[in-house]
Amino acid sequence: MKEFDSKALFSLEGKTALVTGASKGIGREIALLLASYGAKVGLVARNEAELKVVAKEIEANGSKAISIPFDLTKTKEIPNMVKKIHHEFGSIDILINNAGTNIPKPMNEITEDDWDKVMDVNLKSVFFITQAVGAYMKEQQSGKIINVSSQLAFVGHDNRSVYSSSKGGITQLTKSLAIEWAPYNINVNAIAPTFVETSMTKEVFKDAKLKEEVLSKIPLGRIAKPKDLYGAFIYLSSNAPVITIIALPIMIAGMCSACGSRYKSPIKKPKYMASPPKRVGVICILRKSGTSINLNLIANSFTKNVRMNVASADINKAVINSK
Repeated sequence: MKEFDSKALFSLEGKTALVTGASKGIGREIALLLASYGAKVGLVARNEAELKVVAKEIEANGSKAISIPFDLTKTKEIPNMVKKIHHEFGSIDILINNAGTNIPKPMNEITEDDWDKVMDVNLKSVFFITQAVGAYMKEQQSGKIINVSSQLAFVGHDNRSVYSSSKGGITQLTKSLAIEWAPYNINVNAIAPTFVETSMTKEVFKDAKLKEEVLSKIPLGRIAKPKDLYGAFIYLSSNAPVITIIALPIMIAGMCSACGSRYKSPIKKPKYMASPPKRVGVICILRKSGTSINLNLIANSFTKNVRMNVASADINKAVINSK
């Protein structure tokens, strides 16, 4: 006898998703993914022409989409932008905070303008769009918020001081809101990938030496593609068991930032990194008191190419049980 109806469990029929940075890269792929699972999608980015292309592709495949060209740094206008999407579809059930930027420079070359540009997009806009969307989610007593963080929220890397600071802020914001909004049945999560092939990283990897260095630390011998993130996004957006828990997937570093559980690494630490890269996945789940979680079911739902460690902790007692 099946433990669950997998089609119903992961279906997003009747749900509305808002995706930022939806015109290209990870955002575009995730918008198309959520639509393929039945979600109506509000597409937000600055490039109107590219947004319309994504919207047409979604509609051609039988779902609905609205494209809203918008500069996320205009924080005072965010509530009206969110209101348009809510008015169009009647609810906002999923928020994907994906939009991001980077200005890779040595710290002594960073200007105040550089700092503001990165922080305004990567952190400030996320805070205020989450605030605006959260108001609707709290009213409807449900919601899924997924923030795109980065491995650089947890490990050090040269020429990434501002970017790392912004993603560290995203991770802490995620953990704070996961606790604060749990009573409203809102799950707040973060996905922290390493380098992923996008238009932004394409420029980065013109540096052959850097690309070789990055590849040397990846067991599969290739740079991740947006499709490698599909499973995590669908799982955290869906009605899967995560509905009653708070989860923070972390794909690097060897320590779960939510509960502090550690996994030993056989990999030698590179000189330039603060901690060794992990070749396993780590998920920590903070569960409400009195609930139980099938850790094996969660661990086995990920790709066979990745060894996934899953730990759970009572949100009040922080007692760790791992599989």
